[in-house]
Amino acid sequence: MNFGKNRDPRLLGADIVLHSEHLRHELGPNLALAREMPKRSVLAMSTFYKPEKDGNWSEVVKNRAEIALKSIEEAARLGYHVICVDEFSDEGWRKEAIDKGANLHNADFEKYSLGTSPMGRCRRQAIDLASQVEGRSVGIYTEPEKRFAILAPNGKLMPLAMASTPIEEGLVDWVIPRRSDNGESYPVVQQFMERAGNAAAQAVLLKYAERLEMPEEKALHFAQYLDHFFGPKLFRIDGGNAKYFLEYGELAQADPRFNDQWGSVHYPPIMALLDGKRVGGVPIPYVHPSAQRDIEGRDIALDLKRYEQGAKLTQTLVWLVSRDLKNRGLEPLTAEPA
Repeated sequence: MNFGKNRDPRLLGADIVLHSEHLRHELGPNLALAREMPKRSVLAMSTFYKPEKDGNWSEVVKNRAEIALKSIEEAARLGYHVICVDEFSDEGWRKEAIDKGANLHNADFEKYSLGTSPMGRCRRQAIDLASQVEGRSVGIYTEPEKRFAILAPNGKLMPLAMASTPIEEGLVDWVIPRRSDNGESYPVVQQFMERAGNAAAQAVLLKYAERLEMPEEKALHFAQYLDHFFGPKLFRIDGGNAKYFLEYGELAQADPRFNDQWGSVHYPPIMALLDGKRVGGVPIPYVHPSAQRDIEGRDIALDLKRYEQGAKLTQTLVWLVSRDLKNRGLEPLTAEPA
């Protein structure tokens, strides 16, 4: 049966709609200020691109490695300070990344030893180094494959720069950007897993607000819909917010049931939220690269990985919130982990 190269027979025509009332607490970007933000921001990323043992590159890894180089090149040209912590990528790729403007650092697993995932350790190293760059006010973690979050396909809009403006304006301490197309440019399985994950996260945070007996409007603002499963996370550097990434490493080290591979950047903003920091959402015009969508949408291993990711991250959130409630002397959502 042949559905055509770019046609996915799964879940065709299905959708999850975000109504305006779900998004009424979102912040709008300051488009004039956005033009200046690359020169006020540090872009942190971690990389690991190697061929297989036989010397051949898998289609997925090769495509991601090529996108990452374009991301670095465009970010450096726009004025971002680009911090890249690399976990032993191919030497040719590393040299090209440096040539294109990356401040490339080797993974330092001795200094950044806390946690259970090499990926988590690399991410924390990149974010920690980003927070130490002088003269920059906003730290941005992004996966290097999010090229069109740096510069949109039209070559004009800079989505992450747009998302950073409420931090620069002093409105929030953190921003979790929201894909304004609701992730429709992603592979089908990833779309639905991530939307379900965002909804589950909102439900857990609403239950947390209920435990704290927040007034209704405050609870709805606290547990507003956020695109948690979108990778980029933005924070105010001078507010000491990078500490939440390092603290999550300590938490994962103490109890490996707290997922560190994906949770390393997924949960620090939520930890900051539970600690009273202002966390907001900003819609951005992000479109996933079509070649990446088509390649990864045909990979059953990635489909299964998405489901594993969603389940582990949601369970970790329940434990994280329960831990906070228990520390406040309140009934946790669950008794696990001890």
